[in-house]
Amino acid sequence: MSFIDYPYYLFLFLLLFFVLFTRVDRRWFLLLAFSIFFYGYGRWEYLLLLLFSISIDYLCALKIGVSKILRNRRFWLLVSITSNLGILLFFKYFITLYDDWTWIEVRTSPLKTQVKNIVLPLGISFYTLQSMGYTIDIYRNKIQPERHFGLFSLYVCFFPQLVAGPIERPKNLLPQLHKPAPITLQNIESGLFLIGMGLFKKLIISDRLFILIQDFIREPNKLAGWQALVFGTLAVSAIYIDIAAYTSIARGSARIFGIELSRNFNRPFLALSAKEFWQRWHISVTAWIMDYVYRPIAQFSRSKIHRSFALIATFLIIGLWHGPTVPYLLMGALQGIFIVLENIAASNGLRWPDSKVFNALRLFRSHILINISGVLFLSPTMEIANSIYANIFNFESFWGKTSLVQQLHGYYFIFLLTAGLVTIFLTHVIRENHTLRASVSITPAWFRIISLYFLFFVIFAFSTRSSDEFLYFIF
Repeated sequence: MSFIDYPYYLFLFLLLFFVLFTRVDRRWFLLLAFSIFFYGYGRWEYLLLLLFSISIDYLCALKIGVSKILRNRRFWLLVSITSNLGILLFFKYFITLYDDWTWIEVRTSPLKTQVKNIVLPLGISFYTLQSMGYTIDIYRNKIQPERHFGLFSLYVCFFPQLVAGPIERPKNLLPQLHKPAPITLQNIESGLFLIGMGLFKKLIISDRLFILIQDFIREPNKLAGWQALVFGTLAVSAIYIDIAAYTSIARGSARIFGIELSRNFNRPFLALSAKEFWQRWHISVTAWIMDYVYRPIAQFSRSKIHRSFALIATFLIIGLWHGPTVPYLLMGALQGIFIVLENIAASNGLRWPDSKVFNALRLFRSHILINISGVLFLSPTMEIANSIYANIFNFESFWGKTSLVQQLHGYYFIFLLTAGLVTIFLTHVIRENHTLRASVSITPAWFRIISLYFLFFVIFAFSTRSSDEFLYFIF
């Protein structure tokens, strides 16, 4: 089941109806039942894989929690990590790379057909990290193991963030599941607004941006220089809006039931450096990898060189987490190198003056570095990425002969796209401006309800269903 399918909202409101008439201490059961139904709606067989991951980490966490012997604690931690990484490596990497491994003899055997029929389970890159992080935190004595199997299962597979995050830490989510907050009209209204904005970002803006991107990718050699230059900006914008849309719907769905999920983005395009960008971008994934991968590696040495290589290796893992392709790996490596170079410059006192002019230049520099990664992120192969990069520097045909309006599929298309981007900008301004936000909050309830109705009307009247899923579903 997807957030952009009508049945999701039918079942969501049915769930809310039943939860309202259920005792607070039994609310977890309804949420867990719906989470299982939500995940198994399309491919029920992958529920077994989810149950296996939950059961392994539940058992390992209990064993780690009761054991006082370091060797035993390490053993059960290793069982948890090996099981989760084993699932992830097989389904995400072995199956993906199978077609390219021509030296595997079993390609000519009946196993080839069986492997071809295996589909990447939705959310596997997210729930394995969330579940594995839980056992690592118990090993580090940061939390106590959860003994209620149902509540732990709900922690791992809570439906709003199960498929594409945000990856929640146990300290944030488990206490909210133990002591649910009351369901209020204010939370329902706020949650619906977040859902509406998420659908607006996805169906009105993100899908239209991906239409343009697909045009560019289809014939990269025919792009004029300015189109190739715009591709990076379009790519990063589309990725951001698509993930932010999913996160908005996830947070809104959870808030309806009184549960607050983590923010996944903090205005990343205002970052003045590559390091700051990754502190603002896809925060839950970046923070997880930094906490559980980089810091354990870096703590073995105080050498700056060692830590620099550890940082580059960490960003290679971030690239690999997205997929086992050369563009993803190169994207990760480049971002790691950018941050290392920034750290080296800062440690040697090479800092830009703190002024509006130089901050604008730093912002422009960060934008260029981000765009380089954007081209790699959405290029299926290095050949396409190289063609786009080459066209940027093709000064002889930089402006080309294709009219902008024709490339953007007509005036109607560009009007909706522009109006959508302006709307997102205005909502960010209102959110950050406390005076404006207070003014909106005191408007009459009937006005807010009509505004929500108008928002959903616009979404379904003008949406384009060019894609059926969110981008991060493929990860």
